[in-house]
Amino acid sequence: MLTHTKIYKENYYAGYGYDIEYVDSDGQRKYVEVKTVKNQHNDEVSFIMSENEYEFGKKHSSDYEIFFVSDIESERPRILVFDDLFTNKSFNKSKFSRAESI
Repeated sequence: MLTHTKIYKENYYAGYGYDIEYVDSDGQRKYVEVKTVKNQHNDEVSFIMSENEYEFGKKHSSDYEIFFVSDIESERPRILVFDDLFTNKSFNKSKFSRAESI
């Protein structure tokens, strides 16, 4: 259950490293980065993180979540939640790459 939520829109400062901030039912502050894709043709998940998002996620790894929303133009969009991207030891880092510039 969400007890507090902040949503940062595009016209806000884009350097926060996350889109949504909330406090969960245990009183723990969480930070959410939302990534979207219109159509997902397979089960592969691919998205770009800015350098700031990546560094913020590493710094707040236990409190950082990514909501990957696919098929956003359909009547049934899908949401995958990654709440352990930086803490999961089985995460396949060989498939992770950081863009030098966007």
